[in-house]
Amino acid sequence: MSLALTGCTKPNPEVCCTTLDQCSEIGVNDLRTCNDGLVCQDNRCVAASDGGVDATSDAVIDAGVRAFEVAYPDEWRFSVPGPISGYFLAINTSNADLDMNTLELKSLDDDHPTAIVRVTISPSTTLIPPGFVGGALSGLSTQILVNSGLVPESRYDTTSDYLTLAIENAPDAMYDVHVDLVIAIGGIRIPMPMTIHMLPSGSIYANPLAGTRVVVFR
Repeated sequence: MSLALTGCTKPNPEVCCTTLDQCSEIGVNDLRTCNDGLVCQDNRCVAASDGGVDATSDAVIDAGVRAFEVAYPDEWRFSVPGPISGYFLAINTSNADLDMNTLELKSLDDDHPTAIVRVTISPSTTLIPPGFVGGALSGLSTQILVNSGLVPESRYDTTSDYLTLAIENAPDAMYDVHVDLVIAIGGIRIPMPMTIHMLPSGSIYANPLAGTRVVVFR
């Protein structure tokens, strides 16, 4: 299945949005991002020092020095078990190398009585330099995260595949599974909630539908 996404971003707009669904809710058809140093909260660009966080995430641990950001699809359509890889980016917004060997899985839970969501973490010896992005991407995730303008920074490492996603023992029907995933980089915890729309197995889907970018402070 192919996705057609607009690639326009608009710095410091009157309104901002970081996912296509969020943009649709406020009546715009492209992603609208804030200038560096500002974050999108309640569809407005605000200073991080004012307590602003990305409106799509609660991953800011403490309002302080910006450590890094991550981007990933937070909405999926599945009809097969997977696993799926190539969907996670680490964005180094600090002034020191980001050590991806410190990547770890902290917790994983879902709300379905029988389906089991599996996430595998693959740390890497890669050091991502300041201002660059690390992570391998599939074609659909590239459209969701990069071509959409959500992650405009230069890619430094495009071969390290940090996470895989699978769903086991899922009934063959139409329903949603809500996932509570928490990872960590450098000991800093990063909540990564996701919604997986399960479909009957008549069609083959394992596709990302929408992405989010999470700002993390230390």
